[in-house]
Amino acid sequence: MMILIDQIISFLVSFVYGFFLYWIICKIYSYLFYKNRYMRILFNAIFCISSAFIYFFILLLLNNGIIHSYFLLFLIFGFLISYCLLKKK
Repeated sequence: MMILIDQIISFLVSFVYGFFLYWIICKIYSYLFYKNRYMRILFNAIFCISSAFIYFFILLLLNNGIIHSYFLLFLIFGFLISYCLLKKK
């Protein structure tokens, strides 16, 4: 059972991490969609594993690593909001 302040902090961190993921994807877009198939798979695997590890480590520091589905929803929501705000027109 988490106290309310821990949940609110985890919501905010998940939301901000969604913004951070969108920003990182924009910066390394050329590596994630590289023409060479094997390099693309390698870069995508490294990116996915490292971003998941960083997110879990942050949650480990905040609330002992408890992951709820609504934290992931806030992460996706933050990603989508940053996509809508920062996309190139």
